[in-house]
Amino acid sequence: RLMVSLFPERVTVELEVANMTDEGVPGHAAPPQLQLSRCGIRGHCLTTSREIADGQMDVSKAPGKQDMLQSTGLKLLTTGFTSTDDVIPEEEGQHAPCEGFEALAPTPIILGPGETVTGSISLETT
Repeated sequence: RLMVSLFPERVTVELEVANMTDEGVPGHAAPPQLQLSRCGIRGHCLTTSREIADGQMDVSKAPGKQDMLQSTGLKLLTTGFTSTDDVIPEEEGQHAPCEGFEALAPTPIILGPGETVTGSISLETT
């Protein structure tokens, strides 16, 4: 389930992943666990401040993780996702006038029947 909340100076996206398999029935085989890779959220924000020379982005000024998305005037905050990184959106390639990000769970996720895991990102104006 994905929930998006809009506020005056913030947008929050929450991802909830659940194993909806019923709990085990006595005398029957144990229900399967749901094995997932590292769940997370990937996104990008358009920017006009990215310098492009000769058709290539200037990566010499690539932001560090602490100021990721700074050129868009946004700050990335996460809950439940401990791994964040800046990325270039695949569909745009090296010509992208945007800042990309991904926030992931720290390890692959294994959910037993009825178990749920959540994580969220917030983009706030700086």
